[in-house]
Amino acid sequence: REIKAYILSTLGRDRKMDRIGASLLAAIAHNPKLLDPAREDYRRRLNKLIPAELGFERAAVIVLAVDGLRLLELLSLSPFNENQRKKVMEELLKLADEEI
Repeated sequence: REIKAYILSTLGRDRKMDRIGASLLAAIAHNPKLLDPAREDYRRRLNKLIPAELGFERAAVIVLAVDGLRLLELLSLSPFNENQRKKVMEELLKLADEEI
């Protein structure tokens, strides 16, 4: 399922991507218009990630949790150690599997 792939791919650890993300944050701080294409792309991806069988509310909570954790990590603000992070990821995957 797409939402499980999103969880795994977004939260997959790649320190090189952290550096790229930090550079992008710096660029958009100077020119917020750079986000315009990303907003549209994010909207399109979000629509694909919200399957009817999962329900809008659950899918939205999963996506927001994934994106929030990723952003906290990008900003070096995440309070979670590796074990806690793994448990959060496992819980998100469970939520993605559960029937409504």
